[in-house]
Amino acid sequence: MRDKKAQFWIKKWLLACKGQPNLNEQLYLELERWLSSHAIMKPELYTDRFSGGKLIGETSEQIAERLELRRMDAYFESLYGLHLLFAEMEHYPVMKLLMPKLEALLTLSGKKTFRLFKNGYSFEEVQKLRRLKKSTIEDHFVEIKATFGNERVPGLPSAKVIAHISEGNYTSLKEIKDAFPELSYYQIRLAVVSGGDAD
Repeated sequence: MRDKKAQFWIKKWLLACKGQPNLNEQLYLELERWLSSHAIMKPELYTDRFSGGKLIGETSEQIAERLELRRMDAYFESLYGLHLLFAEMEHYPVMKLLMPKLEALLTLSGKKTFRLFKNGYSFEEVQKLRRLKKSTIEDHFVEIKATFGNERVPGLPSAKVIAHISEGNYTSLKEIKDAFPELSYYQIRLAVVSGGDAD
C-alpha cells in the first residue's frame, strides 16, 4: 500500500531541491557517508527497508529477526543512528531537507509520555495517567533520552557514571550490570543511549 503522506513529503522535498544538479548522486553519497560511519553498527537496519526495482523492503521486525536482535534493541540501535544523523545534519545538506522535527522520531505512545513529562508530570504521575506498566514508561524515557540527548529524564545516572560506562568496552547490558550492580537495567539503558553526551 502506498503511503500518501510519504509521497507528499517527497514531492515537497523534490520541489525544494529543484535545480540542484546531480541530486540522486548527492543523496547516495550522503547516505553512504552516514551508513559507513563507525557509529552505525548495523546499516542493514536502514538499507534493508528500502524498496526499488525488484527489491521489496523488509519491515523493522523482519530485519530484527533476521539479524537475531530483540525488537526493542533493533529499534534503539536504529534510533541511535538517526540521532547521530540529526546531530550532524549540517554535513548532510540534501538529507537535511528530508528531516522532520525530532519529536517525529518518537513512537506515538512515546510522544504522549513526552508531552505529559514536558507539562511537569513525574514518572509516577505519567504512569498513573497513562495506565501503563512501569517497564513501558521506562521504554518511553529511554526513547526520549535517545532522541533528545540534552533532556534530563527521571532516573538518569550521574555524568560520571555515564562517562565510565561510555568509556568501557562492554558488549552487553549484563556486563554493565555486573560492573554497576547499584544501577537498574533502566538506568543502564539511559546511560548507554546518553553515551558521551552527559553534562
